[in-house]
Amino acid sequence: MPGRCRRASCRDLIAHSGYDDCYLDVLGSGPLTSVYLSSKPVNPDGSLWTPTQWITATSKLASTIRPTLGTGDVTGNGIGHGGRYFSTTATSAPLVAATDQIAAEGFVRDAKASITAYRKEADWKKDVDMLVDAEAQGKGMLTITKLWMSATAAQQDSWHGYTRQPSCSAAMACPDSSSCGIAQRTRRR
Repeated sequence: MPGRCRRASCRDLIAHSGYDDCYLDVLGSGPLTSVYLSSKPVNPDGSLWTPTQWITATSKLASTIRPTLGTGDVTGNGIGHGGRYFSTTATSAPLVAATDQIAAEGFVRDAKASITAYRKEADWKKDVDMLVDAEAQGKGMLTITKLWMSATAAQQDSWHGYTRQPSCSAAMACPDSSSCGIAQRTRRR
C-alpha cells in the first residue's frame, strides 16, 4: 500500500536526518495536466483521474502520515495559486487541512509568464486571500514566486519589490540570479 510505505519513509527519514518535517511533493493536480507527464494518471478501472479525485486521494495520504510522525510536521506542495485554491470545480484547498503547512509554487505569477506580466488585481487578491484562509486554519504556507525566463537585474528587483509588499510577509530567498525564485514562509507556530 503506497500510504503505508510513505508513512514509514517519512518517519524513518525524520528519525535519521535530524530534520523535523516530511515534505510531500506533487499533492496538487499538476500531474493531471498534459504538460506534466507523458501520459495522464488512470484509475484502476482505466478512467482518468479527475482533479477532485486526485486532491481527495493526496489529502488523505498527507493526513494519514501526520499522526505517525510524533512531533514532526508534514509540509505538502500542490496548492498552486489562489485561482486554483478557490476554484469551484477543482479546488486545491483541502490540502491545507491535510498538512501542517503547504507550498504554493504559483504565488502571484506563473513561472513562465512574461516577465512584465502582472496578475490582474482580482487574481492577485485570490493569492493573498489564500494566505489569509490558511492562516485562519492555523496552517503555514510557503509561497514561491518563480521567474523561469531571462530577466534583467532590474526586472528581478521589480518582482522582489512586488512580492515584498506588506500583505506578503515572511523571509525572502533568491538562490541565484539566473533562475530567481522568491520563497516566503508563514509558520503556524
